[in-house]
Order: sequence, then C-alpha cells, then structure tokens
Amino acid sequence: MDDQSDSQKWQQHLSLLRSQYVNLYTTNTELRYKYEIATANDNESGFIERLLTIVASLYRQKRYSDLTIKLNNGNVPAHKFILSARSDYWNAAALADVFELDWSDLDGDIGLILLKWIYTSIVDKENLTLEFMKAASSFQLKELVEQCETYLIGTVSLKDCVALYTAAEGLGAEKLREHCGALMSTHWDDLTGNDFKEMPGALLYQLLKTKSKYPLHSAVRLEREDVVFLYLVEHNAEVSN
Repeated sequence: MDDQSDSQKWQQHLSLLRSQYVNLYTTNTELRYKYEIATANDNESGFIERLLTIVASLYRQKRYSDLTIKLNNGNVPAHKFILSARSDYWNAAALADVFELDWSDLDGDIGLILLKWIYTSIVDKENLTLEFMKAASSFQLKELVEQCETYLIGTVSLKDCVALYTAAEGLGAEKLREHCGALMSTHWDDLTGNDFKEMPGALLYQLLKTKSKYPLHSAVRLEREDVVFLYLVEHNAEVSN
C-alpha cells in the first residue's frame, strides 16, 4: 500500500514538474522574441519592431497579397516575401510564377496555425503537436521545429515516447530522440510489443542493439518476426556454425 502511495506521489510530482516546465517554456519563448528586438542596433530597432508589426498585421489580409494558400477549409491570402523570409523552401525560384500554394493535405487547422506563426511568431503551446512539427519540418521551418521539439520533450510520457522516438528519428530531432530513448531505457521492462507495433523493423532492431543486452530475445518478447529475421541475417555466419 505504501509503495502504491509513494508511486502516486511521484507521479503527481512529475506532473507538477511537467506543468512548470511548460510554463517556463512559454515564458522563455516570449522573452527570446523580445530580446531579439531589444538587442538590435539602436538605429535599427525602431524599424525592425515596426516591420515585425506590419508583417503580423498582414496575416490573413489581402493588402499587398500576391499569393493564395489553399487550405482544407478555405483559401487564405498570403505574401511571397514573408514566406521567403521564413524559409529557403519558399525562395525566389520556388515562388516564381506561382500564385497559389496547395496546403489542403494538412490535417485540421494545422495549415492556418502554421501560417499564423509564419506571420506573427505566435503559436499556442497546445498546438505544438507531433503532426504540427512534421508540417513545420516539411517546410524547413527550423526555428519552429526546434520550438516544437523543446515543448514535446517537456510533455512526453511513457505512453507516447515510442511514437515520438520514431518520429524524431525521421525528422532528425536529435534532442527529442535522445530524451525518448532515455525514457524507454528507464522503463524498458514495462514496454510491450504493442508499444512498438508501428515502429519500422530496421529502426527497432537498431534500438534493441543499443538498449538490450540480448537483442534477439527482446525481439522475440516483443513478437517482432521482422526484427528476428534482421538479426538472423546479420548473424548468419554464427547461426550456420
């Protein structure tokens, strides 16, 4: 009973720490934005602040618009120079003779939330999801990807650490991958085959080789025949002997 009580206390403590981390993250993001403006050259700071204000005011406005973005719930006016300033993905060559961008494949409100950040640098923390991070990565929005990564590190749990590890590997989000990997190592015996069912065989095999003393036994425990096959292929000579 005491063990269960202690466990609940630790869970509550971790939940509190996670909440504090998220609040600190939000404050840090806002302060960093203000700091970048404040540390600009005195002669330029007024211009930069005014420019950022004007850019933010153009969000979803037709004024000066030379581009339309097609979302899954309607069209939104946009501005080539703002997109180009945010990412090389939208450089001059990429947007030459282009008058519409099709973002209708983005789920839900991701496209609109993404566009709001491009113009204002503002995104609510509850929108910093894995899918949002993937969309940001597809447009090479490195700053936003790092923002999502930092937030997700503070909110990841055992329940979603495997999915986040897999995604982080594909996105090249090294800090998130390492954090999820450490969490899996700590709770390795609590994870089951069901937790890893969506992880590609090759990635899981590499993970088992770093996290488990006996990769083959772990692959069998997780009921992953594809990983067992990869092990046998790699150790073909040993098996033959």
